[in-house]
Amino acid sequence: MSLVKVGPFGGQAAGRMMDINPNQVPAQLKSITIWHNETAGIITAIRFTYSDDQDDSFTVPSANNVWGDQRSGPSQTINIDTDQDEYVKKLEGTHNGTHVNSLRITTRKKTSRWYGNQSKGHHAFSVPLLTGGVLAFFVRASNCINTIGVYVGTVE
Repeated sequence: MSLVKVGPFGGQAAGRMMDINPNQVPAQLKSITIWHNETAGIITAIRFTYSDDQDDSFTVPSANNVWGDQRSGPSQTINIDTDQDEYVKKLEGTHNGTHVNSLRITTRKKTSRWYGNQSKGHHAFSVPLLTGGVLAFFVRASNCINTIGVYVGTVE
């Protein structure tokens, strides 16, 4: 399976498009940090770390930055135990046409809680994978995550 871009899901107008460096091709997702405001039902920011096929790690956008705005909600980090053949096999969430309201991550070993508030979103989306896994993300973001999409491919 080659690298495939799936999405984006969410609102289409607001925010700035943010994507991974095309010269740093993902081979394994290692961690995801999500900032969310549960009361407002908004995913406010995301940061993630992946490795390439040379096992070099990249934190996107960087260790000190996020896509979106980290000031408006708490963060939760999902660590993926790549040594134990864990990988992300499903991303699901909701949006209201303006921004992403909720996200849930399922790995081969566990399912996260819902981040944000899924009852605030009127449109559900899901990327279930029978083979391969989620390797990285791309978003459209302003002071929140307006849209989110994934890169899927063979897990190494």
